[in-house]
Amino acid sequence: MQAQIFYIERRFSSSTSNSSQTFDELSDLKVVLIADGPGTGKSTMLKNAALKFKKKFPQNWISYVDVKRHLKAFDGIKEKREFNSTEIFTFLSDEILKLSEERKEIFRSRFIIGMAIFLWDGIDELNPDYEEVISSLFQSMQEMTKNVQWIATSPKYA
Repeated sequence: MQAQIFYIERRFSSSTSNSSQTFDELSDLKVVLIADGPGTGKSTMLKNAALKFKKKFPQNWISYVDVKRHLKAFDGIKEKREFNSTEIFTFLSDEILKLSEERKEIFRSRFIIGMAIFLWDGIDELNPDYEEVISSLFQSMQEMTKNVQWIATSPKYA
């Protein structure tokens, strides 16, 4: 599958029509990489995207994940380089989202049919020791599931 690359021009204006149009164009993509320098609003963009996703797809499971808060979870899988869909689901539901059994079943019903959206933040702020496992997880999610991922990072990691 050929990757589609979009450049989102940053404009500071009171009009939101451009950002809404851009969101609509990007919201149908499976993976969106947001790469820019520190302090440029990547986290804010992801949080706003989470709200827009919730409005556009109210039936989907939407998760904003600040990766820095989950380093212990990634420590447990640091040596892993490939994941199957069951391993991805278990890791996300148990280690990242920490769901109760009831909520895990709701998440499972969305996850298996591609109705989960993950907005990953802070990838560029991690120790390089985590690069391979996180990259492997994201790649496996892209290949094994139909779920959406938006990933914020610096151009160095893009």
